[in-house]
Amino acid sequence: MSGPGEAAGGLRLRIGRATIDASAHAAVMTAITEANARARVAGLPDELTPAVIDVAKAEALLAGLGAASALGGRALILDAVSLGISAASPTSADSYRAPVRLAVTSEHGDSVM
Repeated sequence: MSGPGEAAGGLRLRIGRATIDASAHAAVMTAITEANARARVAGLPDELTPAVIDVAKAEALLAGLGAASALGGRALILDAVSLGISAASPTSADSYRAPVRLAVTSEHGDSVM
């Protein structure tokens, strides 16, 4: 995989306060790193911090997405807990192998969960 989301064709992500094209691997990784830095609790391992995004799970999810057009141009909120990609979630990267289907359960302006 060259970068997360490339198979998703035009998918935009909302990570923290940033909205990023999912195919911009470096920007996605930077945004995840920044979000994880804000989410970490001193002295607590990532595996016990639900808001920390597991990078391998996030990359697998983005690679498995195939229906970005179903989002109608809105950005997907890359939320660790809602998407089950938290370091604390009892999932693995293999849980997100293609095809991944999304169901929009919540709309927030130009972003969806």
